[in-house]
Amino acid sequence: MKRKSARSNLVCAKTNFRTTIILALWLLSMLGACYEPEEGCLDVTATNFEASADEGCGDCCNYPVLQLQVSHGYGDTTLRYGDPYDLDGQPFRIRQFIYYISELRLKNSSETVGVVDSIQLSLPNSLPSEQTIEDNFTIISPDFAKFSYDIGTFRSTSNFDSLRFFVGVTAPANEADVAAISTGSSDLAISSDSLYSESDGYIFNRIRFQKDTITGSDTLMLEVVGTEQLVEIVLPFKEEITLGQPVCVKLRIDYKEWLKGIDFATDNQSDMISKIVSNTPDVFSVIE
Repeated sequence: MKRKSARSNLVCAKTNFRTTIILALWLLSMLGACYEPEEGCLDVTATNFEASADEGCGDCCNYPVLQLQVSHGYGDTTLRYGDPYDLDGQPFRIRQFIYYISELRLKNSSETVGVVDSIQLSLPNSLPSEQTIEDNFTIISPDFAKFSYDIGTFRSTSNFDSLRFFVGVTAPANEADVAAISTGSSDLAISSDSLYSESDGYIFNRIRFQKDTITGSDTLMLEVVGTEQLVEIVLPFKEEITLGQPVCVKLRIDYKEWLKGIDFATDNQSDMISKIVSNTPDVFSVIE
């Protein structure tokens, strides 16, 4: 039997090596032809940020919300409709307490940031008659089956040291044609039980209570209306902003403070409303 020469073995080895290289290059070219770049959200402030994505996805990014969480209290207790309360020796029951919060924004030394959501309003008595403004209006009430409210989409990487909002409806929204706002599109839209009056515009605050605890006694209703009754609230807010996460503002609301100084026996409705407006800045506090 003939033995292969060393030269033949070397030629064979070179051929096999060349074949291996060609095969490897072919496999790599096939893999490259099959690979499709992954699209995803590349904005680090978004809730669906994809660090592994190769290309941006256009408008697929979702952003955090500015969220308000509310604790309703009466002094040291939790507020409950219909429970008997005592106000300086005056027994009464709260039947409804419902109000608007407008323009909730976070502040630091260099900027004030609200939400990016907007709403177009028709303003019959203004120029221009059509205006697009920040949709930052929320109805708050202990009788709603929730204690968390999404104010709107919030896009900021800053940290803040305070928050600001108004109790009531700020201009120009308070002058808008409510019939032009589609139901369900915003808390400015009206329904059968809305905070709106044809004569006075938006009702900033509506309170219903019984002046004693006797079942069936008359219910008194107070309504706060008018731009002069708008109250600005400024509170400290130290929570650190986390990229891609909701920004949560936790508020405690003390309804006992809101009714402080009212005398059910001697005050008329105008007196009570004046005291409620005057008390408003002392009602809200941030829960750490």
